[in-house]
Amino acid sequence: RLLCLSLSLVLFAWTINRFKSLSLHVVPTLNYDGLVFFNHSNLHSPSSETEMVDLVRWAVREGRKMRVLGSGHSWSSIASSEDILVTLCNYKGLIALERIPEESTYVTVKAGTTLSELNTVLEEHGLAMINLGSISLQTVGGAVSTATHGTGIKFGNLATLMTKLRFVSGTGEIITTSKYGVNSELFPAAAVSVGMFGIITEVTFKVRSRFSLAETSKQYGLHYCLDNIQN
Repeated sequence: RLLCLSLSLVLFAWTINRFKSLSLHVVPTLNYDGLVFFNHSNLHSPSSETEMVDLVRWAVREGRKMRVLGSGHSWSSIASSEDILVTLCNYKGLIALERIPEESTYVTVKAGTTLSELNTVLEEHGLAMINLGSISLQTVGGAVSTATHGTGIKFGNLATLMTKLRFVSGTGEIITTSKYGVNSELFPAAAVSVGMFGIITEVTFKVRSRFSLAETSKQYGLHYCLDNIQN
């Protein structure tokens, strides 16, 4: 029992430290569950699109491979690389806020912005995301690329709230694709690309006015739930 308690305390302390490191936006060396290692020996942190273009074109000339790392929240090794690893921790912030009367409001942010930082910006303008998961430490680019959490048909994942996307392609071109406009044929694939289209630089979301949520929690027996599952 003592051994189990000790192991539990160690695991708890490790989890807390992981959350602290992520909340401080430190580039992770391990993913969320500690099973995937991110090699920092060739880590690049561009602070502009121009730097990203130059980096990609250099990698192409040298025949190098590149992956982009977000907050390390994914359980898979999709962002791990033994070659070039790119972090957008120096590329974050609000780009534009567009209010269209009697239609919608749209916010455009740099892809390295975390969801927590985006929430803060939106709140300052009396706005909010339409839907979010329970954790807000992910980067915007990583969250849309991995189809981070939806809540069914009415509230899709974050990529379904996106209307426009800008990225540096694998050949070093800057490409913009939108849901209903320019390069719309690319949008469905680029929206959840798991990093295969290049480095996402900007994301535009449809947002709504700020609101509050109330949680109601109830317990029911198994047989009652099975008998009333349609309701």
